[in-house]
Amino acid sequence: MLAALVASLVGYSYAELGSRKPDSGGSYAIVATSLGAPTALLTAAFQLLAYVASAAFYAWALGEYLSVIGIPLTRLTAVALLLLVTLIVALGAREAGLFTVMLATLKVTILGGVGLLALASLHPPPPKFSLDLNLLRCAALVFLGFEGFEVAVSAGGEMRNPRRDVKLAIFTSLAVVTVIYSLLAAARAAAIPEGYATRALAFIAMKVAEEMGLIAVLLGSMVSSLSAATASIYASSRLLYALARDGYAPQFFTSTWRRAPGPATVTVSALSIIAAVLGNIELLLKASSAAFILLFLLVSLSGVKALEKKWLPALSTICLMGLAALLLT
Repeated sequence: MLAALVASLVGYSYAELGSRKPDSGGSYAIVATSLGAPTALLTAAFQLLAYVASAAFYAWALGEYLSVIGIPLTRLTAVALLLLVTLIVALGAREAGLFTVMLATLKVTILGGVGLLALASLHPPPPKFSLDLNLLRCAALVFLGFEGFEVAVSAGGEMRNPRRDVKLAIFTSLAVVTVIYSLLAAARAAAIPEGYATRALAFIAMKVAEEMGLIAVLLGSMVSSLSAATASIYASSRLLYALARDGYAPQFFTSTWRRAPGPATVTVSALSIIAAVLGNIELLLKASSAAFILLFLLVSLSGVKALEKKWLPALSTICLMGLAALLLT
């Protein structure tokens, strides 16, 4: 709940600023309006790093899940998955959006179903609240699972009613993620022996639905990784398009086909493939996490300057600095 609270504070700045002037640039466009071009370009660098590293990380993660069903995990597997995602995004904005919605619906259904079954059959103990250092570190790590709401701002330039839909998308996604995480956390408290912490979700699924539960969790994990990689390529391609439109990148990145910036999509995909080939899953996770924290900090500072309720983005700025310190210790 602590992570959800911080994410909601950050989401407030994104919702208010992103709906005022909807733009495909996402965080870059928000910061450009509030803090000026130099800071916006720094934001764009963090944003591109965050999404390129995320796409590569999720491709690696999906490869890990595929290895469970007998497909060997190699760097070529991650490359093949990124090429598939690139094709989906390049087909057009509508097609990529429908594909992502279908995947999101499937993974929420699976994870929510597992959580509800676990609560119904395992009877978790009453929650215990404390603020020890380990709990705060855990909150810092869980917070990174909320980072997907930034994609809603990047999609603002292609929404029919962005002033309404950006806010709706951000707060709906935060609410859904909070409910799912809370369900699974309660189920973990009821069912997981200490030695199974790293395999908590699989253990819960086996407890409540045996082999079918394990298959459902494996499918849900694969779908989650695929949808996250798709969203990362989508958002970073729109960022490159916005930079070219504003004169900070070559103009051919503004070329579109079926409302999708083709050259930008291919370029960010190539960068993600390079990251997947040269990096490892731990390095990619750390790079993505650090970049998103810095990105959220800059948007929160934009909120301090531009919004009337300055105390909310100011509070999120302080919280983000604390989370960053926890992740570094």
